[in-house]
Amino acid sequence: MTRNSRRVATKLRPPRLARALLVWSWPPNRRDEIVRDLDEEFQAYVSQERSRFGSRKWYWSQVCRSIPAALGARQRYRIRRQHMESSMAQQPILEELRQDISWAIRSFRRAPGLTVAAAATLALGIGANTAVFSVVQAVMLRSLPYPDADRLVRIWSANPRGIPQNSMSPADFHDLAEQTGTVFTAIGGYVSGDSFGMSFGTAGDGAPRRVLGATVTPSLFDVFGVPPAAGRTLIASDATGDGASVMLLSDGFWRRHFGANPAVVGQTLNVNGTAFTIVGVMPPGFSFPDPETEIWVPLGESWRTVSRSAHFLDVVARLAPGASLAEASARLDAAAAGLAALYPETNTGWGTTVMPYYDSLVGDARGPLLILLAAVSCVLLIACANVANLLLSHGVGRSREFAVRLAIGAGRGRLLRQVLTEGVLLGLAGGAAGLALGWLALGGLLSAITTDMPRLGEVSLDGRVLAVTTAVSIGVGLLSSLGPAFRAAATPPQVTLQVAAPAGSKRTRRLRETLLVAETALMVALLVAAGLLIRTLGTVNRIPPGFRADNVLLGNVSLPGARYDQAGRAAFFERALGSLARLPGVTTAAAGGPLPLSGSEGLARFGLLVESRTPDTDRNRAYLRRATPGYFEAMGIPLRLGRPFGPSDRPESVPVAIVDEELVRRQFPNENPLGKRVRPSNSRTWREIVGVVGAVRQTSLLRPADPHLYLPQSQMPTSTLTFVLRVDGDPDALRRPLEAAIGNLDPELPVYDVRTLKDLHHGATAAERTNALLLGVFAGLAGLLTLIGIHSVVRYFVSESMRELGVRLALGARPGQVLAFVVRRNLRLQLVGLAAGICLAWVGARWISGALYGVTPVDPATYLATSALVLAAGTAAAWLPARRALRIDPIESLR
Repeated sequence: MTRNSRRVATKLRPPRLARALLVWSWPPNRRDEIVRDLDEEFQAYVSQERSRFGSRKWYWSQVCRSIPAALGARQRYRIRRQHMESSMAQQPILEELRQDISWAIRSFRRAPGLTVAAAATLALGIGANTAVFSVVQAVMLRSLPYPDADRLVRIWSANPRGIPQNSMSPADFHDLAEQTGTVFTAIGGYVSGDSFGMSFGTAGDGAPRRVLGATVTPSLFDVFGVPPAAGRTLIASDATGDGASVMLLSDGFWRRHFGANPAVVGQTLNVNGTAFTIVGVMPPGFSFPDPETEIWVPLGESWRTVSRSAHFLDVVARLAPGASLAEASARLDAAAAGLAALYPETNTGWGTTVMPYYDSLVGDARGPLLILLAAVSCVLLIACANVANLLLSHGVGRSREFAVRLAIGAGRGRLLRQVLTEGVLLGLAGGAAGLALGWLALGGLLSAITTDMPRLGEVSLDGRVLAVTTAVSIGVGLLSSLGPAFRAAATPPQVTLQVAAPAGSKRTRRLRETLLVAETALMVALLVAAGLLIRTLGTVNRIPPGFRADNVLLGNVSLPGARYDQAGRAAFFERALGSLARLPGVTTAAAGGPLPLSGSEGLARFGLLVESRTPDTDRNRAYLRRATPGYFEAMGIPLRLGRPFGPSDRPESVPVAIVDEELVRRQFPNENPLGKRVRPSNSRTWREIVGVVGAVRQTSLLRPADPHLYLPQSQMPTSTLTFVLRVDGDPDALRRPLEAAIGNLDPELPVYDVRTLKDLHHGATAAERTNALLLGVFAGLAGLLTLIGIHSVVRYFVSESMRELGVRLALGARPGQVLAFVVRRNLRLQLVGLAAGICLAWVGARWISGALYGVTPVDPATYLATSALVLAAGTAAAWLPARRALRIDPIESLR
């Protein structure tokens, strides 16, 4: 091989140092052209005709000769640049901003389709975030409407059986209040109408109404520090004796029933057969302990003599100035220990639990709300990625525009600011539309939240929500335009102006693909979380509650103690059931309560003693329930052994009881319970077991069945029971006949909470249904946005790759092969996003593990189903734009 041939084969390169000197000396506007021309001449001619040393000497010679001209050009460039920058700096900032906004609006007008698509995409993400943040703000972030609300605390009795938040007995409450006065400025107790089973039925002005109220200690209003709007609050003298002689009205009740008459103070109101004197009206917004509370009556001091084992009082307090939560907790524990020493039979092992009142109010709502907020944040990020992809694709088409602006002297900073301004305006447009969507979606979101979440009545689009929505709109606009902005400012104008149709660089393509992978990963994580919650809902729905919920109507009645003694209660329910049994369509009429799935832990739960056995009431506990003849048949609770209650079970007959399978399993595992005698710890009467029924779930479907002891209403009458009517047909048709039948017996007695047993059963899955529904909706929205992103990215890839695809077709590739090439490329991105999404879901699923039941956070079926769904949907989204490649004319594309 000759020397020249070896030199050609090695393709001699210019000397690096000389080339670097050339690049440094020439200004940016001439540099690329000079260097390129010199390199081309060196490789095409000089290196072919001269030796290696001669070629390098020639290149050094050319560089050295050009340095004076280069330095002069560099100086002129610097002067011109300084002049332009100084003239631009003299323009007012507001004028520059006006120009940027005007240019952005003209840019939007030139591309209306892209503008509408980007704004609509952002509107979906911002609207979802606005709706959810409105709820989060009202429930978790808005301060409580009380003076110095951070000083309020909630106090519970700590049960020795491991229940840290138990109600307190009135006797313990008064003793603790007296012994801890230095750490609290006020301490108050209350019993809400729902938890205590108290209802107020007003009469004398038409049909009876049920009014929810609360029985409170007068000191409760000192705790909250809210003065009345009219009259006064309760005072200590109101609680002497049995109390309940005066009442306080809520603002809503005062306006609805008294027309906001200020002269209402001093009037009397007949409630439950007792005349109450109205002493005051509370201001709007005060609705403690829940929004439905409309009346407050004093808790009489006579309750202080009730047994210390009767825990039914909830307690709140206000910390004294300078007192800390830890100090209050220590003082309460010391006082509880003193009570345990004084009253060992009832107080041994009992302690106290104290926490900020705000934390106790928010409670379990914090977890689900944070999950929803994280879900809609993912939706917003997906929307940002979609818009960024759109702007990147649009930015390639505007490359020549940006290059011209740079070539005529516009600074890269000004160009960067221009693109960011367009992004901010786009974000604000999406935010305005998103705010409207959020307002429309808020009602649906609140109706979908079927759980007892606090402060939902305070949800609104207030000033804080508007401010956050505006900030989010600006933020997502900037985030979506960052990639296009830096690409526009970084592209050399010389390269762009020399090609007829600028195409996206490899860096731009990689950025679009990265955004698509991120979208897919977030979508997969949301779909997996939604799938786990949906599977949880399905598992919970399949749990047998222990009764048949179809074709059963329920209605509650609470008999006033002033008009019904024990004998009167039994007689009333006997007459009422006789009337209800004659209603058309009723197959079985009975009463009982509290019903399954309607009570919280500890509601009417007592120790159980078995005759001739060592008492262990702490371990042997059972729910105490009342029932009339026909109750088990009406509820659909199966009878396993013995007999149900019947007409022969009278007050004068042998005391009897019916137990369930769970109690038999625990107390009589290997023997027949029929004929055994038991009694609850709150009674001294031994009762013979005459029947065994199926177990029911009392507090929740997620908890195992608890032992139940049923007593006949006729032998141990209670004032509050639920009518249970099993009907042949639609139970809703008997709502009015049920109320009319009770009204004929007692015109002043309201029937409340009229609903079907299926509604009661349905409410037991409210939390699981809310979680699955809301997260499923947001996951579906994320999936829709991601599929739109896949469609747009593949469509742009086909448009950008027309020449390449035309060459493939011209070289003999079949249309199916070209189609497979496009789809396969998208599938690779989908697989990467799917893998990242599964990893993200595997980490995030542990955050929602507390909301799962019967399914693990790494459930294989959910992950496999989600993967198959994502791949199928992603392939379908890519298929339609990929088919465009089949219509490519090779000749036209090569031109």
